[in-house]
Amino acid sequence: MFFGMPTLQGFGMSTGVELKMQDRTGGDIHKFYDVTNQFLAKMNQREEVMMAMTTFNPNFPQREIEANLPKIKEAGLTLSEVMTTLQAYIGSMYISNFNLYGKQFRVMLQAPPEYREQLEDIDGISIRTASGEMAPITEFINIKPVIGPQSLTRFNMFQSMDVTIIPNFSKGTVRVMLLRLLRRLVKKSCRWVMLTTIRV
Repeated sequence: MFFGMPTLQGFGMSTGVELKMQDRTGGDIHKFYDVTNQFLAKMNQREEVMMAMTTFNPNFPQREIEANLPKIKEAGLTLSEVMTTLQAYIGSMYISNFNLYGKQFRVMLQAPPEYREQLEDIDGISIRTASGEMAPITEFINIKPVIGPQSLTRFNMFQSMDVTIIPNFSKGTVRVMLLRLLRRLVKKSCRWVMLTTIRV
């Protein structure tokens, strides 16, 4: 982990002390999150710390799309065609440009908002098969709810989590306390939470 430099050293409490927790084993993200929460719980018990927190959340609700490749091949389609159709309706797709009144305009393909507000709206999307018939796109994909992190970050090639600590006292006091606490944590069980660099 490392400490980010404050905007003005020794002044203000808004930036706090920033550090990165690193998982050097490439292990499970939930175990890494549990260790980070244990560290934050210990930090929040200290009188030197006003608040210690992380914005990382490994339980962010998401949707996973699973393609039925045998059915896609049977219909004479490719996976790219199915996903491109889904992207064009739900997201958007650039088609071309045209000139009008001396200006250039971009043509984007996208379904109207009222046809892509709910997950069930995907049932109304169709794709043309190799035989020329229109088939519901849900015949070729399966959408299921999953949970996972909204985004993953890396620092020095290792998986990391941002931690912000707002001190009650000077940042130097918090840094000294952090070093002592981290050494105890590393000795106990957190071998993959390593102190890499301190920037003062």
